[in-house]
Amino acid sequence: MKNIRFIFAGVLIAGFVGALVAGCNGTPTATEPPSGYEAPASPIRTPASPLNRASPLSPLPTPLPMIEVTREPEVNQMDQESAIALAKQTLAQYLGIDEAEIKPTHVERITWPDTSLGCPEKGMMYAQVLVPGYRILLRVGEREFWVHVGNGRAVICGGEPTGTPMPDMVSTAAELYEKARSDLAHRLDVPVEEIKARSIQPTTWPDGRMGCPQPGESFPQTPTEGFVILLEHQGRTYEYHTDGERFVLCNPPQP
Repeated sequence: MKNIRFIFAGVLIAGFVGALVAGCNGTPTATEPPSGYEAPASPIRTPASPLNRASPLSPLPTPLPMIEVTREPEVNQMDQESAIALAKQTLAQYLGIDEAEIKPTHVERITWPDTSLGCPEKGMMYAQVLVPGYRILLRVGEREFWVHVGNGRAVICGGEPTGTPMPDMVSTAAELYEKARSDLAHRLDVPVEEIKARSIQPTTWPDGRMGCPQPGESFPQTPTEGFVILLEHQGRTYEYHTDGERFVLCNPPQP
């Protein structure tokens, strides 16, 4: 699924907020042990934390194995206006022009799978953490540029867009939505009519993990185009990532 440049579906509501609650007890006064005393060693036990593996959604109705991805709270999410301003400033410096010549034509909120912001450079290492941000299309005359924003940074990604949106993009996205919807209904053991669509949007991941890494499994080290599909059931949002062939549910249902 190449050269995806058309956005289908409505509003992407993606926010995952974590809270950390810690209790503090009083600290007793320390006393020195007697001379020659050696504290006995105690073993350190690390509880096992198995991970489920993801596999293609084929065939149905057998559900996919699930991967749970821990998401960072979006406490430092930049607002849209600030993101556009940063993107324009970055592009103006890159082209050596005045910011007034740059017009935003499309803005979408997105969560980048790592600190490359969806634009990895060959030979560079990136922190594997989720980064809330924006994907912004800017126009300068007849030229257009994608700028990716996140964590206070803006990156001009891929230069000028080429080509036109695929004519069957809408039907493709609708078909992928129905497959994800059927899979989630089977997992939750509920009628498919109870699964509601939140949003469907195209995106590009920096590699074949599609934003849901699987330790110990090989994946293509090339940008992977696909869709982020958000579904809802009883107030909870479920996020699917797909490249058109593979489907991954990034936040599994609670037991």
